[in-house]
Amino acid sequence: MGSYRICVCFTRKFRVVEAGPPPDVKVAFKEYSEGGTHMTAEQLLRFLAEVQGEGHASLSDAESIVEQILQKRHHIAKFTRKTLTLEDFHHYLFSPDLNPAMVSRVHQDMSAPLSHYFIYTGHNSYLTGNQLSSDCSDAPIIKALHRGVRVIELDIWPNSAKDDVDVLHGRTLTTPVALIKCLKSIKEYAFSTSPYPVVITLEDHLTPDLQAKVAQMITETFGEMLFCPESECLTKLPSPEEMKHRIIISTKPPKEYLEAKRSEDKPKDSQKEKDSDDDVWGEEPSKLTAAQENDDKSDSDGSDHNQDTEDFGDFDQKVHPSRAYKSLIAIHAGKPKGGLKEALEVENEKVRRLSLSEQALEKAAESHGMDVVRFTQQNILRVYPKGTRFNSSNYKPLIGWMHGAQMVAFNMQGYGRSLWLMHGMFRSNGGCGYVKKPDFLMDNGPHNQVFDPKEKLGVKKTLKVKVYMGDGWHLDFKQTDFDLYSPPDFYTRVGIAGAPADETMKKTKKKEDNWTPVWNEEFTFPLTVPELALLRIEVHEYDMSEKDDFAGQTCLPVSELRAGIRVVPLCDRKGVQFSSVKLLMRLRRAEPPEDVKVLFQVYSENGTMSIDHLLRTLTDPVELIKCLQAIKDYAFYSSDYPVVITFEDHLTPNLQAKVAQDESDQGDDHLDEDLQNEAPEYRRLIAIHAVKLKGRLENMLTVDSNKVLRLSLSEQELQDAATTNGSRIVRFTRRNLLRVYPKGTRVDSSNYNPLVGWMHGAQMVAMNMQGYGKNLWRMQGMFRANGGCGYIKKPGILLNDDPYGQVFNPSETTSIKTVLKVKLYMGEGWHSDFRHTHFDLYSPPDFYAKLSITGVPADSMKKKSRPIEDEWIPAWNEEFEFPLTVPELALLRIEVRDYDTTGKHDLAGQTCLPVSELRTGIRSVPLHDHKGEKYESVKLLMSFNFD
Repeated sequence: MGSYRICVCFTRKFRVVEAGPPPDVKVAFKEYSEGGTHMTAEQLLRFLAEVQGEGHASLSDAESIVEQILQKRHHIAKFTRKTLTLEDFHHYLFSPDLNPAMVSRVHQDMSAPLSHYFIYTGHNSYLTGNQLSSDCSDAPIIKALHRGVRVIELDIWPNSAKDDVDVLHGRTLTTPVALIKCLKSIKEYAFSTSPYPVVITLEDHLTPDLQAKVAQMITETFGEMLFCPESECLTKLPSPEEMKHRIIISTKPPKEYLEAKRSEDKPKDSQKEKDSDDDVWGEEPSKLTAAQENDDKSDSDGSDHNQDTEDFGDFDQKVHPSRAYKSLIAIHAGKPKGGLKEALEVENEKVRRLSLSEQALEKAAESHGMDVVRFTQQNILRVYPKGTRFNSSNYKPLIGWMHGAQMVAFNMQGYGRSLWLMHGMFRSNGGCGYVKKPDFLMDNGPHNQVFDPKEKLGVKKTLKVKVYMGDGWHLDFKQTDFDLYSPPDFYTRVGIAGAPADETMKKTKKKEDNWTPVWNEEFTFPLTVPELALLRIEVHEYDMSEKDDFAGQTCLPVSELRAGIRVVPLCDRKGVQFSSVKLLMRLRRAEPPEDVKVLFQVYSENGTMSIDHLLRTLTDPVELIKCLQAIKDYAFYSSDYPVVITFEDHLTPNLQAKVAQDESDQGDDHLDEDLQNEAPEYRRLIAIHAVKLKGRLENMLTVDSNKVLRLSLSEQELQDAATTNGSRIVRFTRRNLLRVYPKGTRVDSSNYNPLVGWMHGAQMVAMNMQGYGKNLWRMQGMFRANGGCGYIKKPGILLNDDPYGQVFNPSETTSIKTVLKVKLYMGEGWHSDFRHTHFDLYSPPDFYAKLSITGVPADSMKKKSRPIEDEWIPAWNEEFEFPLTVPELALLRIEVRDYDTTGKHDLAGQTCLPVSELRTGIRSVPLHDHKGEKYESVKLLMSFNFD
């Protein structure tokens, strides 16, 4: 790039070196050029089909690419050769116009009603800056329309002389702009980027005579472009296709002015502002009383002059109504009388638009999430920024989209990560401003149920992203923009914005002193809701002493990504694309074969597959009678106490009868004659009746004094339930059995932390015993208690109320009951149980010990000893202290590892001991391997004491 001055006398010189093609590009070129030095159009076509997923490409398409690349790079050679070199091929892949990462045309069905689409929506579209003191202008409206925004919001107020109409943010210091100027600009630029309809939402603060004047302005300005409905209220929204090049007006129907004036003068309303956050919907749903809901009369986005208590069209015709103004309103805004639940009711005879602040939507999503989704299937929901965003910042749009909100309104004049997400979403569908909502938001189930945004879903797709390299900063930035003394140190952050389960952010290593960084790093993103996922990409320049410098960003909808090696142009903070800065990446969606998809559809439930369902598809079966005989032979080999057999039953009644016969060995000949739709003999064998979670958890946790039962919850269901119903679960398990089982995605037979179950009194914390790992070590440790008989008495805190009559709550921190003191003296036996080169080829091992407590959250703690170098019999002589609030549930975990400076530290033994069973004094502690098998010789010498 040039020279960087270090001080007065010295300079450092750096050269911008053009990075060559990444290894994957070289491999692809070699493979598809069949080992040659040039690639023909026919060979390029095969690459397009097999790597880039462009099966529709033709030979003429490939020839056109070759011609354009040669035109750019070899103006004379284009007349003599028709093939690409490796450098030409790399240049093609790095060309945004020839190899984009996204589809660049409208490709979705545009014939559905408007409620079926997410619509690019602006908030206070006329403001040039902040919400309090910036100028109002038509310039930001024009800019938004150029970007593809389809919903423009105008706040209309009487001018100072009360004889004309201005656009401004009321009750602030913003300077106004004439309404007619905004309307003319909308007419001129509405379809400069997209032919699909522009919706103008009006926040109306006018008298009836000025409303009539606005009606005249709109009619004269837009003429035939204006969509005027034939009926007063639409029963179904039109489609974007039939509304091409049309202007649609949406606002609340006008009320008689004097009534509005009286409402304005009421003390409780005089404090309200547009976008007020003081309405009752700002309270937590749990605190919202019925009286408060019914008393709520303000529209979340309403003006003081237009309260939302209207029954649309009930106006006093004696006082100057504006019939012309009213006739222009195609989409009626506002909400019926009542509270949130009433506002979300779907009316078959009309459609409407409801506005909620970002905070009101969050509260509504907590208590009425499925009602919101159902409402948005037919009606329009607009979400807008809370009133305290004076600096024109924005909120996270995903919560609106997850609930089907069509108009997620943003301050387009701001910038930041939330606005980047908005830009990313509306790059979809050719950037036309309308994006078809995913089918799951529009479909109803067999019992008319709709999508539940809170439901835990399985992974649908896996996105693999490889970041090869970046280029162009030396062209778009000055050489000292990032660092005064050396070239930049770039790194890339890659992640997903979308459903909560999908959200993550990862980053590459930094590349020092390089204007053309090469990373070659790959990242994997499992996605539960790929339809709403956005791929976030940011490049930063590492700064040791200050905040890292921004070097570019973009956001791409995952559903629109084109597979293969693609170029990704980056944008600045405001979302404007740089001239030259871009990344080369590989994008792959890992999808199962069609046969696997069919099997998943057959055996899954609600989009997820449990271990049980998976076993039915892939595992080799074993006869039930063989299992029963083995249980009989070995049931009491280690313990005299009862064995419980839990059945997951997928049988017909006649097979149930056969199972009963196998179990009881009765051999009754008349069983089949008694069987109609059930097997009574089978039923009689069931000692503990089991149920699964259906409906509300609170109902399932109700304790019935007349019967006992076994409830099964997945690990995820228990974790979710524990956050709100922890004490109720504890009370339920005093009388009934609770079984917890691994989530369905643990196809590798891994396990979860069993402590969350035990803390809540769950008796049957089911684990995959054929697996191994730290969580299974915890299970093995717990059941070393009570002589290893398989039954451990639950502590009194889980079975009895405290002195104040309260049930134990695992999430609450209590006072320290005892302090466990552990002294680690030494270890031995490794030289007997391991080969001398097992840990290190060149020297004896460097052992260190890790000691930790697993228990209630307040007790969890990790500590470790120093490593003892080159010693088979390490002597540490270190003491550790562990304060314990619930020692009855605490486990002491011990691991010994060999320290490795270059790789992962090798496991040299582990064990897990229940604290309540520890014997004080100096004790020997045998260690086990990673599968839980005890070593013959490896052991530690330790002492245990309690304070």
